[in-house]
Amino acid sequence: MSYDVFISYSRRDYKDKNNQIIPGNIISQIKEMFDANGITYWFDEDGVFSGDAFAPTIAKNIKSSSMFLFVSSVNSNASEWTSNEIATAHTFGKKIIPFKYDHSVYNDSVIIYIARLDYIDYPTNPTKALQRLLQSVQTHLSREAGKSRIDDTRRSKEEMQRQERAARIKALHEKIADLTNRQFAIETEILEKEKSLTDLRNEKLKVEAYIAALKEEVLAL
Repeated sequence: MSYDVFISYSRRDYKDKNNQIIPGNIISQIKEMFDANGITYWFDEDGVFSGDAFAPTIAKNIKSSSMFLFVSSVNSNASEWTSNEIATAHTFGKKIIPFKYDHSVYNDSVIIYIARLDYIDYPTNPTKALQRLLQSVQTHLSREAGKSRIDDTRRSKEEMQRQERAARIKALHEKIADLTNRQFAIETEILEKEKSLTDLRNEKLKVEAYIAALKEEVLAL
């Protein structure tokens, strides 16, 4: 299954120590906004994919997502797993969107990947930040859809050309087969006529011999 956005975050910004969703938390706000606009996403809601399950599950879902959203906070920058997720997104060449939930400094292990990326500043203007996030995601998806259409058109054209070549090759093979059959028929006809001609020549020789014999008989009388 593919997703529009992979959300990388810290569970401490989403659920409290009692595993209850924190009222008004930023992750829920982003989810609600995505849901309202038909944007698909994946995130490790219950924190069950850390540790040994990181590679087969997290990496697979990052790879199958169109873009990568890093919700930067004190908690997420202190998390080893968010560092791994960002490194994985970079490896897969995903568009990374840094979303600063607070003004904490990027973790040293991830700054090399996102230091130069334009980030979305939530604390300064939360409403504007969410709108900008939505616009950024929608713009990227539109571009990807455009590229997909171009790729589909190119593949369609290539497939049409391939089919045309195949049809032309098939027609040429059929023509060659027809001409080969005609050639065989002509050669057979020539052999038959050559045999008939040989038979006529032999018949002629027989007639000539018979005439000669008759002439000799006349002279003998």
